[in-house]
Amino acid sequence: EGSVDYWTLGVLLVMAAAHSAVFLGWEVTYPVFASIPTSSAGQGWSTAEIGFTFAAASSVLIPFSILLYPGLVRSWGLLTTWIRCWLPALVLIPSFPRGVSLLLAAGWAEHSWAVVAWNYISQMMFSLLLGTGFMSCQLMLFDFVAGQPKAASLTALATGYLVTAQGLARGIAPVLCGALTSTGLSSESSTTGWFSRSLAFDVLGMIGLFLCAAPVWLLPTGFVPDCRTRSSETRTVQISGSSHGLLKK
Repeated sequence: EGSVDYWTLGVLLVMAAAHSAVFLGWEVTYPVFASIPTSSAGQGWSTAEIGFTFAAASSVLIPFSILLYPGLVRSWGLLTTWIRCWLPALVLIPSFPRGVSLLLAAGWAEHSWAVVAWNYISQMMFSLLLGTGFMSCQLMLFDFVAGQPKAASLTALATGYLVTAQGLARGIAPVLCGALTSTGLSSESSTTGWFSRSLAFDVLGMIGLFLCAAPVWLLPTGFVPDCRTRSSETRTVQISGSSHGLLKK
């Protein structure tokens, strides 16, 4: 019957864990960054103002996930959708804090339309680009399991690995981002500092680049070939009640 391809399973788990770390890292780092007081050249937003940006992001993610995401996967294929969502996100993540700093330095007030628009646009774009990544991770894992020996018994094991990997990432991300934010702010206030308040965002971007986007090219050539070989073949996602086999060629 052959053996389980643990290499591919490992790559998929790393991608899923890193995705969880970046997503939660943003949700932890953004409020801290947005609440930096104006006396420290921050935008000094209140908890309610920050919460409204998350609410706006969720309000666009829900219809996008239900109405548009399945069509994108049908048109592009799963891994191509993953890459095309991650590439602009890799630009957005480090650009957001620098955009805020540039606007404030240019004389825009913390509640000016430019600063508010940049915050809301960044939040909604981040949510749209990476919010559906959790579904993509599960679909890639189910697709992988469906082609392995003893797929039925492997499904529960692989799902357990996925939940464990994402749980570990969620446990590490807040600690890491908190430490990086403190380091960045301290370094920025020092005349000999190397880092800025954008440090946590920069590290999240690097995690996304090296552990979410780049590992796609470590997957076997035959695994969802549309992204790696530019084949015209696509895979159709069927949103159904089945526990696995959600993806078929």
